[in-house]
Amino acid sequence: MQYQKGMSGPGWILVLALIAFFTLLGLKVIPVYMNSMTVGSVLSDMEEEPGLGRKSPAEVLETLSKRLSINMIRDIGRDEIYLESDKDAYYIDIAYEVRRDFIGNIDLVLSFNKSAEISKR
Repeated sequence: MQYQKGMSGPGWILVLALIAFFTLLGLKVIPVYMNSMTVGSVLSDMEEEPGLGRKSPAEVLETLSKRLSINMIRDIGRDEIYLESDKDAYYIDIAYEVRRDFIGNIDLVLSFNKSAEISKR
């Protein structure tokens, strides 16, 4: 053999292992980020909804809960939603973490923080 051409068997195995690793990573992470974008969309829609600021804090939380449920967001618990109120607006802050199994005993932990301001006018 004058010159070796192409990759060896172990080289191909390494390339395939890297492709499998990044494919698995994408399959685990992309849906979580899509849900995060949906949460942001729900909050921005609530900011623009007329008359929502005139409702009670319980009704605002119920509206948020229903919208998250309709969009099948199950990663957010009630204890991760914070609602503050002053004379001009409601302030909603959602701080949550999502933990996904990755490989064996390795987990992926992604944390998100979304917020909205709902005017009472």
